[in-house]
Amino acid sequence: MKRVAVVTGTTSGIGYYIASYFKNEGYCVVGIQRGKAKHVDLNIEADLSKINTIPKIIDTIDDHYGRIDVLVNNAGKMDFEEYKDNSTVDLNMVMPIQLAEIAIHYMEDGGHIINIASISGITGDSELPIYSATKAAIINFTQSMAKRLAPRIRVNCISPGFFNTNLVEGDTPAELIEQVPMKREADPSEIIPVIHMLQVSTYMTGANIVIDGGLSL
Repeated sequence: MKRVAVVTGTTSGIGYYIASYFKNEGYCVVGIQRGKAKHVDLNIEADLSKINTIPKIIDTIDDHYGRIDVLVNNAGKMDFEEYKDNSTVDLNMVMPIQLAEIAIHYMEDGGHIINIASISGITGDSELPIYSATKAAIINFTQSMAKRLAPRIRVNCISPGFFNTNLVEGDTPAELIEQVPMKREADPSEIIPVIHMLQVSTYMTGANIVIDGGLSL
């Protein structure tokens, strides 16, 4: 039976390329997001900020495949009005933690969880303190789960900097790009070499790989 990769937030940006990578590697890809993703084998439309949807999502995956080999927690939000409700905390922190906690029961030896965090979780962001706190939590959760689940399941993390996605509306301001030593933002496809490295480097667990053009230096 084919291996199964579950990826959240696959309709565009980083998630789109991650789902495509696993599809090209021969996995059955499950995409979980608000809209419809046409490039996956099983599309599950769900509001991942509503935590009570997670058991139903897992039941759907179990009904179709009965297993999970890779989980990529990619879905998230950056909201400059993040204090108005709990959706940033629920989507960026609570959802990936709960999804991982349930998914591990469907993983055999060799399973892999990849969490997408942010350099804001390392350096902090004065404009987005809640966003930064949720990403810091995901980095720490990665390390804690890596210790708990080794050697059966690996857990790793990626912390991107400025990527050309629709995480926020509009273009990244030029003055912010100027702060990046590489003097540009990344294309979403540039996440794939890191994904591939984590997949094939089976001695890596608990790692947080920074890909930010040197911004956090």
